[in-house]
Amino acid sequence: MKLPEVFLRMIRDEKGNCDHSKCVLIVGAGLSATNVRKDGKGLPDWHNLMREMIDDLKDSARCLDSQLVTLEKWLKKGEYLKIAGNFKKLTRQDQFNEFMKEKLDPPDIIKNSKIHKTLLKIKFKGIITTNFDTVFEHQKSGLKALIYPQCLKDLGAFKKAKYFVKIHGCISAPQDLILTKEDYESARKNKQYKDLLKSIFLQHTILTVGFSLKDPDFLYLIKDIRKIYKDAMSHNIFINEGSRE
Repeated sequence: MKLPEVFLRMIRDEKGNCDHSKCVLIVGAGLSATNVRKDGKGLPDWHNLMREMIDDLKDSARCLDSQLVTLEKWLKKGEYLKIAGNFKKLTRQDQFNEFMKEKLDPPDIIKNSKIHKTLLKIKFKGIITTNFDTVFEHQKSGLKALIYPQCLKDLGAFKKAKYFVKIHGCISAPQDLILTKEDYESARKNKQYKDLLKSIFLQHTILTVGFSLKDPDFLYLIKDIRKIYKDAMSHNIFINEGSRE
């Protein structure tokens, strides 16, 4: 993975050496979209996951034809959170858990994803992922993730070097995933969650990878950054777009 030169200049020390400990990497769904499963396959990004949710509702006849028409319109407009919210409302918790694990935790995730291994070798202060999958964990034995919402009770862990955080939850606990608009708004009202993001954004250079410009993760991230910075220090944010758009 080649890091932007302007980003590298920001994290060089007095001797010109790159000091990645000044940087926090934020990873989106695009990073797992290809080459993380056998035969080069990937995991669904936001668009494809919503597509599969609609198909699941259709195949199981859990919603009316008129609702399916609305869901298709939302998909075209990129209104993913509305689709996710309706899917959860029309799906039992056990069905939801099974669906999410089938799509995001398949048994053929590989242990030699080059880009994930490369990122883990770089000595970032920390890696924060909005993804629910376990691709990173498959690349490094013993990699311990700080997982939302439990991670909010251990804010001291964020002061340690090379922390790894699943800020929107993990597929191992589907009931806690931040997936719908209600989930996002609830998290953003949480004082510990807000304080955590503020401390990360204000004290570190931020590099993001694997996000589409339509991803709810990305859009909410930008909202939070703007609210925290209020147009100050925005030069510390570097964005590498993901697989879509």
